[in-house]
Amino acid sequence: MNDDTNTSGIAGPREIDRKLGWAGPTSWILEPQQARSRDKLERIMAAALALFTAKGYENASMNDIAAEAGISAGAIYNRFPDKQSLLYAVLASYFGARAADVVRIFRENSEALRTPQEIIEFYIRLMFSSRRTDRAILRLFERSALVDATACEMAAAANRFTAEQAAIFLADRWPDPPVDIMKTIVRVHSVIRGTVVLLVMGDETPSWPELSVDDPEFEDDLIDMAMQWFGLPRLERAKR
Repeated sequence: MNDDTNTSGIAGPREIDRKLGWAGPTSWILEPQQARSRDKLERIMAAALALFTAKGYENASMNDIAAEAGISAGAIYNRFPDKQSLLYAVLASYFGARAADVVRIFRENSEALRTPQEIIEFYIRLMFSSRRTDRAILRLFERSALVDATACEMAAAANRFTAEQAAIFLADRWPDPPVDIMKTIVRVHSVIRGTVVLLVMGDETPSWPELSVDDPEFEDDLIDMAMQWFGLPRLERAKR
């Protein structure tokens, strides 16, 4: 077991995960102006996130969330008419924070990413990093998206945004590509996202799948696949 592996058997943050500096759960909350209202909303949202991810959305009641937050159930209903609207608020806050992270991360690394290969590699490593960082809420989200049209639309919008940011960044540094950049980046994003989501969902079933978002070689293999789709040579392993 290496230093990045915790007692649950899931690897801890890799160096790139620390470098990217994803915003933590407390920054996901969309805050009202007044301090008392901010504090109460933060407690509600934090409690909902904790219980939705630990017990599952269906098994976490509004009374459970109120008890976890240390407030009355009525105080929650004053802000959210039902549990579904609270779930949407948690997911919207999360996706809003992550959208800001993606823009910031590309901006902070813009000078270091000079070639199409460097951008594509960085983009895919960013996707893996976000799935390692956000395992619990992504499991909550993906389960919700399977049965809830609004959650599914939220996912689609978030994925489009991320893919568009990468495509814009790539097009700026690759003015005459051999492929349609947006179309190709969407295909790459969809395939890799589907794969890593499956792996994150499988975290709770240790015997399957055998692959993992914590496996650097698997991450490298998907980067090689993406290079092929863009008509670019594979990166030399020693340089990764």
